[in-house]
Amino acid sequence: MARWGALVVAAAAGLAIERGSDSWSEPVLWVPDLVVGLVLVGACLVVWTRQPATSALLGLAAGAWFLGTLWPAALFLHVGVIVHLLVTPPAWRPRSPLETCAVLAGYGAA
Repeated sequence: MARWGALVVAAAAGLAIERGSDSWSEPVLWVPDLVVGLVLVGACLVVWTRQPATSALLGLAAGAWFLGTLWPAALFLHVGVIVHLLVTPPAWRPRSPLETCAVLAGYGAA
């Protein structure tokens, strides 16, 4: 039940962030942005107990996604977190030097 509450809070926060953006008058721009952020939050909540490291990265990706709407300088910050998520599952840390380089490159590109 707490997960539904967290999703409702995330939806309200996401909607408030989108409401404050310049694109509020054009739903074709902000609705997909809100949906992607909420999908990331939902995925975070689904895997919360089974894969806590993956859940944390999904939560960070959701936060970075919405931060990009709030602060234009952070627009691509979510890319680094998503690369990290794709390279290291189900762990938090890279397991090899190659994975470390890939994660660093992802954050560097962001």
